[in-house]
Amino acid sequence: MKKLIIWGILVMMLFSFTACGEQLPTAEELMDRVYEAMKDIDTYKGQMDITVQVYLEAEEFNDEMPFAMDVTAEANISYDKDEEEMEVNIDVDIASGDEDMTMKMGIAMYLVDEMIYIMLDAPMAPAEWIKSSIPGDYLGDMDFFEMQLDLLEVADVEILRKERKENIECYLIQITPDIGQIFESMMDIAQVPVEEIPGQELEQITDIFQDFSVMVWIEKETYFVRYVTLEMSAEATPEMMDVYDEEGFMSINATMTMKAYDYNQPVEITLPAEAEEAEESSIW
Repeated sequence: MKKLIIWGILVMMLFSFTACGEQLPTAEELMDRVYEAMKDIDTYKGQMDITVQVYLEAEEFNDEMPFAMDVTAEANISYDKDEEEMEVNIDVDIASGDEDMTMKMGIAMYLVDEMIYIMLDAPMAPAEWIKSSIPGDYLGDMDFFEMQLDLLEVADVEILRKERKENIECYLIQITPDIGQIFESMMDIAQVPVEEIPGQELEQITDIFQDFSVMVWIEKETYFVRYVTLEMSAEATPEMMDVYDEEGFMSINATMTMKAYDYNQPVEITLPAEAEEAEESSIW
C-alpha cells in the first residue's frame, strides 16, 4: 500500500508538471506571429554595438606584416515608418598595429522627405554634410528589422527555449542563414544585378565564411524582436580568390549586438540646419 501511494504521488506530480509546462510554438507558428506583429510597428529606437577584428598577412608589405586592426562602433537609431524618417548616429574607434595608432570618427545619417543626409567627421577631414535624393522605397531597405525579416526568409530557424532578457520574457531562437541568399539580398539592396556575378565568385564568397550564427530574442507578449546577437568569422587565401601568384592570409572576426526599445512611442527626428543647407549630389 505504501508503494502504491508513493507511485500515485509521483504520477500526479508528473502530470502537474506537464500541465504547468507551456509548450513552445513551432518555428513556423512563431515566425508567422512575428511577421504579423512587425506590421504593427510604426516607430522604434535601437542601439547597436559592433566589433570587427581583421588580421592580414601578405608578402608585398614585407616587414610591416602581419597587419592587425580592431574596429569598434556604437550606433543609435531612431525610426519612424509612418513619416518615412530615420536618424542614425555612429561613433567608430579604429586601432591598428600598436596602441598609438588609433583613430576616432563619427558618422551621422538622416533620411527625411525622400532625401538622405550624411556627415562624416574624421581626423584630417573637415566635417561636411552631403545630401542626395533616394528612391521612395529605400527607407524599407534601410530598416534593420525589415532586414531581419528578409534574413528569416532565407534561414533555418530553431526555437531554443524561453528565457528572460533584461526582465522581458522572450523566446530565444537561433538562425542559421544561407550565406549565398544573404549576399544576393545585399546585392539587390545595392541595386547590383546578381546575374552579372559569375557563379564561381558566389561560391567563393560562401566558402570564405567559416561561421555565421544569429541569436534573436522575441518578446513573448508582443512578438516584437527585442535583442539580436550576431557572430561571424571569415578566412580567405589568395587561392580562394583565384590569385595564384601571391601568398598570404586574411581573417575577419565580427560580433554585433542590438537592442530595440520604445516600440510605437513618439519619435522626434530633427534634421540639423547645416545638413539641410548641404549641396545636393548623386550617390546612387
